[in-house]
Amino acid sequence: MNHTPFEERKRIYAAARQKFGADHQVLKATEELGEAIVEIAKALAGESNREHLAEELADATIMIEQLRQIFNINESVLTWMDYKLAELKRRINK
Repeated sequence: MNHTPFEERKRIYAAARQKFGADHQVLKATEELGEAIVEIAKALAGESNREHLAEELADATIMIEQLRQIFNINESVLTWMDYKLAELKRRINK
């Protein structure tokens, strides 16, 4: 399956921000993140449907990518991810 390239996703996110407004998209992000949290909790309790969990994680990921654009923090997020991954690797190898 071919997946939507990041540059295309960025264009779609910019169009969503223009159509709905940044504040609306930030609020929508909190909603989608909350729904993902609920599905993760259900998975831990053995009550989750894998496809629904995947759908909610997709929604949350899309909104996180939009937040990175809205707040113009993509490079900072990538830098922090590198740092956090290095820390995780260090803890794993300890």
